[in-house]
Amino acid sequence: MTPTRIGVFGWGLVAPGARDIDAFASMMLGQDSQLSRFDGFGPSNFLVGNPSFDFAAWRPWIDARFPPNRYPLLERKFGDPAKFAIASFIQALGQNAAMEDELRALGPAAQVIVGGGLTDLPTYDRLGRTLWRVQRRWNRFWAQPERNAALRRHLAGTLDAAAPVDPRGVEDELARDDAEDAWWSYWAARSDALAEYLAALREIEGVDVGEDVDTAKASVIKAKQRGARELRVRWGAPEAPWEQAMAPALWNIASTPSSSKLSRKKADSRRIAASASSAVLINRAQSSSR
Repeated sequence: MTPTRIGVFGWGLVAPGARDIDAFASMMLGQDSQLSRFDGFGPSNFLVGNPSFDFAAWRPWIDARFPPNRYPLLERKFGDPAKFAIASFIQALGQNAAMEDELRALGPAAQVIVGGGLTDLPTYDRLGRTLWRVQRRWNRFWAQPERNAALRRHLAGTLDAAAPVDPRGVEDELARDDAEDAWWSYWAARSDALAEYLAALREIEGVDVGEDVDTAKASVIKAKQRGARELRVRWGAPEAPWEQAMAPALWNIASTPSSSKLSRKKADSRRIAASASSAVLINRAQSSSR
């Protein structure tokens, strides 16, 4: 079996109590605990190791290499684990001044591999709860009798046998929440006012960009957004759930191995491996005779 040589040219980390390698080294010389209270479930006795981290500390590096809007985009779209990986990668590059130029020269032969681990659970939890609240408000709005002829008929005595239980008759508070969700969802789907709203929205969204896509697309997108806002204001409607299916859910997608099959230069392919806690530059070369 041919032995494999692995060269580690740089590494970085973000750890509990440490924003970078130097802080981690200092921390390891001390005896202080890096556990702190976790309040994600409200007041509790849970202790966790929170990284001492400020993504803004890495902004100068990013601003020097990318357009001005790149850092604000990363700050807004990414959750902490992705930011930890970026910071770790920057640290790794900083340990070998020639590595950055070498990676640029390699072009498509440089490969980024991301190990997701448990992924960004806090971000997904926050997005999920936000979407749930938005969906609940949306359904409740369209499930009101004044916007729903089918519900008015039901309440007037022409009963819909398939309708769920009216939550007003549910005494248990926890069960009432579930009953409200089922009730609002059912009647929102039958709202004649919502059907009218969606028909108007289709007209707004149906505007064609035309043949000159590059020139017209920005103005058309803005016109659609403006039309959708004005429509919502006219109806007094809340934000639609599809407007809150936020980009961070895609930017922080679970298990994001960017391990696309890239071209290799025979026995001299390079890879960048970056995880949520560390980044290592790896040069893999096959040893011929050893």
